[in-house]
Amino acid sequence: MLGYSFLQRFVELVRRGKLMESVQTAAALGPVALSMAPYLAAFAAEHKDNGFLGALAAHFAPILPAPRESPRKAWITDTYAEVNGVSRTIQAMAAAARRMGRPLTVLTSLAAVPPSKADVQNFLPVGVFPMPEYESQALAFPPFLEVIEYIERQRFAELIISTPGPMGLTGMAAARLLGLRTMAIYHTDFVQYVRYLTQDDDLAGFTWKYLLWFYGQADLVLVPTEYYRQHLIENGFEPGKLRVMARGVDCRSFQPEKHDPAFFERYGCNGSLKFLYAGRVSREKNVDGLIAAFDRLRERGHSADLVIVGDGPYRKELQARCRGRAVVFTGMLAGDELAAAYASADVMVFPSTTDTFGNVVLEAQASGLPVIVSDLGGPADIVRAHDSGMIVDHQQPEALVDAMEKLYLSPQLRADLRARGLRNAAQCTWENALDSLWSLGDGAAAAVDLSAFRSRGAAVSPAVIGLEFA
Repeated sequence: MLGYSFLQRFVELVRRGKLMESVQTAAALGPVALSMAPYLAAFAAEHKDNGFLGALAAHFAPILPAPRESPRKAWITDTYAEVNGVSRTIQAMAAAARRMGRPLTVLTSLAAVPPSKADVQNFLPVGVFPMPEYESQALAFPPFLEVIEYIERQRFAELIISTPGPMGLTGMAAARLLGLRTMAIYHTDFVQYVRYLTQDDDLAGFTWKYLLWFYGQADLVLVPTEYYRQHLIENGFEPGKLRVMARGVDCRSFQPEKHDPAFFERYGCNGSLKFLYAGRVSREKNVDGLIAAFDRLRERGHSADLVIVGDGPYRKELQARCRGRAVVFTGMLAGDELAAAYASADVMVFPSTTDTFGNVVLEAQASGLPVIVSDLGGPADIVRAHDSGMIVDHQQPEALVDAMEKLYLSPQLRADLRARGLRNAAQCTWENALDSLWSLGDGAAAAVDLSAFRSRGAAVSPAVIGLEFA
C-alpha cells in the first residue's frame, strides 16, 4: 500500500509537469524495496543457477540428454478488458492458444475481468490510478509478491510482456529473479503519445529513456511492423533483439457479407458515398485532419458522408463542432454492429500517425473496404502488402483530400483495392500469428550464448528489485 501511495504521488507530479520532483518521488520507493528484500533474495537464491544450467544444456545439447522444460508461457499485461488494440490483440491471441491447445495464460491486474475465451489469471489490484493526460485509461498497482509467487509456482518457461506499466515491471522483475526468458512487445508509441498530449519534449525524452531501459531487460523485443523496427533501431534499441511480430484478423467476424444497405439510415446518412473512420476519438489520432480533408472534399462538390465509429476524450467536443455537417458519430460499436458498420461503408480512412499497427485497418480490409492510411506509422506496412490500399504523405494535407476524391470518383479503383485487401486479410489469421509468436519464443530459447551468459539472480538490488537502471 505504501508503494501505491508513492506511485500516486509520482503520477500527480507528472500530471502537473513537475518532472524533477516526480523522479525524486520515484527514488523514495527505495525503502519499500528494502522491506521486500528478504523475500526477493529468497526467490533469487533459489533460482540463481537456473539460467546458467539452461545455457549449459543448450551449449552441450549434442552430447547431453535434452532437458525437460515446461512449455507453458505467461502473457503479462496492464490492459486486457479495455477497448484498445493491445487488449484486442492479447484477447485474440490467447483465445487462439486455447483453440490450438497451446499452454498460454494471461496474467493481469484488474478490478474485474469480463468473461473470456482465454485462460486468464487476474490479481486484484492494491489500487488503481488514472494515467496522466489520459484520464479515461487507468493503471492498476498489482500485488507484487503475489504475482511473482504465482509465476514461480506455475513453473512458466517464458514470459511475454505486453506493457511497460506496473504489471510489466512486475513481470520483468519476476523474470530476473526466477531466471526466465522474456519477450517484450512494443505495442504502443508512448513517446509520440506523450509528445502529442503534453507538448513537452523533456517528458518525451524521459519516456524514451525509460522505454530503452525497460525493453533492454528482455531477451527479445517484438514490434508490430518493419517501420517500427527501423524506428526503434534509430532511437537506440539493440538491432539483434528486435523481431517483427505477426498480427491477425478474424475473417469470420469481419466479412463483406455483413453488409446492410439500411445500416447508416438510422444515423441520417444521405451522401452517395460513406467514408468511415474507426478507432479511438482522440487528438493524437489526427481526426481533426480527417474532418478538415472531408470538408474540402465536400467543397469540391462531392456528396459524401463521414462516419466516425468509436469513442474517446475528444468525441464530445468534436461532435459539437461538427453539428449540421455531413459528419456522424456512432459512438462505440462492437460485435455484429461493428462488423456491419465496416461492411456497409465504402472507404476506410485512418489518418493516425501514432499507431504502431492499426488492427482496424485489417478489420476494414477483411470487410471489403479499400483503405487510406498515413505514411507515418504501422498501418502503411499493412497496406504495402499486396499494394492493398492508398498511402498519403502526412505532411501534405491536400494529399488526403486527393486520395479521398480519387476513390470517390473511381468505382474500379475501389473494386481493385477491395480485392487486394481481402487477399491480404485472408492471410492474416490469428492462428498463423500465434504460430509465429511461439516459434519466436522457441528460437530465443535455442539461441542462448553461454559465453555471454550473465546470471540473472546474482544480485538483488533494492532499486527496482534487481533490475539494473542505468
